[in-house]
Amino acid sequence: SNLASMESSSSCQLPIIDLQSLTSTPDGKPVKPTESLVHAWDAAMSTFGFAVVINHNVPPSTTQQLYSAAMAFFQQPQPEKLKLWHGSGYGPPGYTPLHGETVSLSPPAPTPS
Repeated sequence: SNLASMESSSSCQLPIIDLQSLTSTPDGKPVKPTESLVHAWDAAMSTFGFAVVINHNVPPSTTQQLYSAAMAFFQQPQPEKLKLWHGSGYGPPGYTPLHGETVSLSPPAPTPS
């Protein structure tokens, strides 16, 4: 897959979030995320702003379509992507430039003086 080739060609190690504990309930009831899963997500978003999520039960064909669409979008010139910027952090779907939002539970780091 493209993700596998991306992982093998990368010089950094991306965080991996395993949702196995959330997706394998025998009785079908919702499962509360464990504290370790929440902390792993926070660390990934605080450090990278991104994570590879595994054992999510999304069909591979769907993740491949998403990957292809994301690659096509992000390969566009910045002015094209900015046409979809909604001008605020969270809100309606759209493009947010680098450092425009955070998905971490951690408070933002203080700005150096």
